Amino acid sequence: MRRLAVHIIIVQILLIGNQLFGWGYDEHRRISRAAVQAVSGEFGDFLQNNVDVLSYNSANPDFWRKVDPDELPRHFLDADLYDEYPFDRIPRDYDELNAKYGADVVVQNGIAPWVVEDYYFKTIDLFKNKKWNESIHAMSAMSHYIADLHMPLHTCANYNGQLTGNEGIHFRWEKSLVEGYVNEIIPNGSAEYIADPVEMSFTIVKESFAVYPELLKADTKARAPLTEAQADSLNTYEKLTFEDEYLSVLYDETSEILHERLNSAAQRIASFWYSCWIKAGSPEIQ
Repeated sequence: MRRLAVHIIIVQILLIGNQLFGWGYDEHRRISRAAVQAVSGEFGDFLQNNVDVLSYNSANPDFWRKVDPDELPRHFLDADLYDEYPFDRIPRDYDELNAKYGADVVVQNGIAPWVVEDYYFKTIDLFKNKKWNESIHAMSAMSHYIADLHMPLHTCANYNGQLTGNEGIHFRWEKSLVEGYVNEIIPNGSAEYIADPVEMSFTIVKESFAVYPELLKADTKARAPLTEAQADSLNTYEKLTFEDEYLSVLYDETSEILHERLNSAAQRIASFWYSCWIKAGSPEIQ
């Protein structure tokens, strides 16, 4: 039984300051817009007709974090705090997860796969009841959490390199690097049917976790020429005078991972959307 509260709201907030958010507001919108390309037919037309609202609102969960104290753990899963890779001993059922680890530990370690699950079933229900406008906002929110799991540093305890002397890697990789080097996000395939949203979420987690050490290794190389003060300044949200050189090395070392994670995120989002529509019985869209 699903236990997580799903909220579908539109929040208009003037954001002041930055946080360690998954990818970034514009990046989430770009990923969701790209996801629409992976779906064809009647449902694809529905997505295309609503692509502006669908993509724009995909950033909303990061705004929700400003007003909802329960929002933060929805964006990540520190899988290595539960189990060793490949995380086969982590219960996929949310009630069993809580029974095994306790609710406080579960919230601390993150619950993103089960948030995806909630939106998956919520979207199916909305499709079945032909609540098309509400379904757009549910799909927008679902896309955000799916994209977050494709960000490697959202799947590990060392989420900002704080355990290995790589402080600041999170923002520089997910935001600065994407803005500077990614001109286009292209889904790496057409939408595919997903029967089990939690198991697919864990597939994504395992993919992301497997490559996160490469980000730390690249960051270590990129910051090697820097002074101590310059290295410390990486752990800010400022545009730095030496940042271009730093990002150039970071991109050279992780470009394949960066593009693969972004393109896979778009394809998986499309697959989740498409699967909800199929699961709902492929209702005629009006």
